[in-house]
Amino acid sequence: LYNYLSRAGAKAVAFDMVMNEQSSDGTGDRAFAEALDESSVPLILSFNTSATAPPLPKIERPNFERPLGKMPEPPTKEVPEGEFPEDPTPEEQAAAAKFLAEKRLEWAALAYSVPIEFAGGLEAPQFPTVLDKESGKELQEHPMASLPAMLESVDFFGSASSEEDEDGKLRRTSFAFTDGDNTYATLPVLTLAALEKNKHVAIAPGVLTIGERKVRINNDGSAEINYGGRLADRFTMIPLGGVVSRYLFCQGKEQKVCPDGDISKDPEAAIFKDKIVLVGGIAVGTGDSKATPLEQAVPGLVKQAATLDNLLHDNFIIAAP
Repeated sequence: LYNYLSRAGAKAVAFDMVMNEQSSDGTGDRAFAEALDESSVPLILSFNTSATAPPLPKIERPNFERPLGKMPEPPTKEVPEGEFPEDPTPEEQAAAAKFLAEKRLEWAALAYSVPIEFAGGLEAPQFPTVLDKESGKELQEHPMASLPAMLESVDFFGSASSEEDEDGKLRRTSFAFTDGDNTYATLPVLTLAALEKNKHVAIAPGVLTIGERKVRINNDGSAEINYGGRLADRFTMIPLGGVVSRYLFCQGKEQKVCPDGDISKDPEAAIFKDKIVLVGGIAVGTGDSKATPLEQAVPGLVKQAATLDNLLHDNFIIAAP
């Protein structure tokens, strides 16, 4: 999918999906990471939060320098020349697993956190809390770490918090969150930031700045989403399976539509050229059904798509001055 979209000329690819569970043997994850390493088209992944996720370490000087590159490997014992390495002891295996778990959290903090400038007394809102039924206490949610291969290779990770109102409807959006230690931007904000040469994000009363782009927002740093109609009427939706099939077709030796497998020559690729492509689940059974002021049951992707569109066209619904 990413190979096809990047070669078709997409400006950026954003996934309203998380990748924190390894595929059956990990080969698919590594292949995906290798595809990212070979392309300059920005890819932005989502991350979710959970009250059971361990806190990420604090990053003293977050930046926009991505991707991060390889995580350190656990230290190994030196093997004398001419000898075979011994199998690790249970204690050594436990120490290696602990090392990798800690590095995964560190790499997640480095990959997720970004510097955001707040002005006018504004601060980043906290991630949601959940009520622990046993203790009756509110538990703070923390970002869930993505797979190491993704943390090493993906350009940016954005929060996909749904921010439902009390009636369950998606009406508004924030643009950044904090867990108390680090600051994180949302998926739409980082998708635009990835395309800016000057990767600067600032939130002030009434204005959001992303690079050279300025967008009108509410004085409290949030905005109401302008959906502008139903999801199916507002955005072009293309089945993922069809794109993958087209990629495989273009790699076929007998076909003449994409000379030498050149996807940029594929007539069906033109729809993606110079576009920001948002990937997410819309099929029944994906478990991501939300409500908006316009639709009672719609894929949660609608929030990310509408927010990104509002950022591009500066047309959020905001309070009158």
